[in-house]
Amino acid sequence: MLSLLILALQTPERLSVDIDLRPPAGEEVGAAERRAARQVPVIVKVCRNAAQTNDPDRFIKAFADRNGLSSYGRVSLSTQCRIYRQGLIDGQARNQSRTK
Repeated sequence: MLSLLILALQTPERLSVDIDLRPPAGEEVGAAERRAARQVPVIVKVCRNAAQTNDPDRFIKAFADRNGLSSYGRVSLSTQCRIYRQGLIDGQARNQSRTK
């Protein structure tokens, strides 16, 4: 609780609250869907290749560096690949439990 108070005091201005409850415009949703349609296959390919290496984090970092991803982009890709790996583990466990 004290740490939250200290953080609030160090914030230079009040954080604004987004109270705009309108749904996004149709063109914004369409643009986001088009971006995702281009990005998801690449993310899956990178995560699949990273999962097959001994050091997935190094593979992802090297991919991010080669392709000019920002720090946020690299962290986001790393997180998505961790989710991918966990899905692989969960899928294998589920398949093994079905065969028993």
